[in-house]
Amino acid sequence: MRRRELLKAAALGPMLPGRLAFGQHRRAAPSDRIQVGMIGVGNFGVANLQDFAKNPDVDIVAICDVFEPNLEKGVSLAGGK
Repeated sequence: MRRRELLKAAALGPMLPGRLAFGQHRRAAPSDRIQVGMIGVGNFGVANLQDFAKNPDVDIVAICDVFEPNLEKGVSLAGGK
């Protein structure tokens, strides 16, 4: 990116509509939402699952783990889905 392009982009920032300027996030249309299925929700999987669950544009649709306690914890974090 050239310096001139960077300055133009920076100058346009304050002109964005209110929601975008203040960082408010609108929920995506159903056709634009991401559906996630998790395989293995141990230590790293739980961290990823928590991040996905916080994102309003992500639907957690499936969870799989061979270790029953991990599976139960994953289902609980996903809201019982």
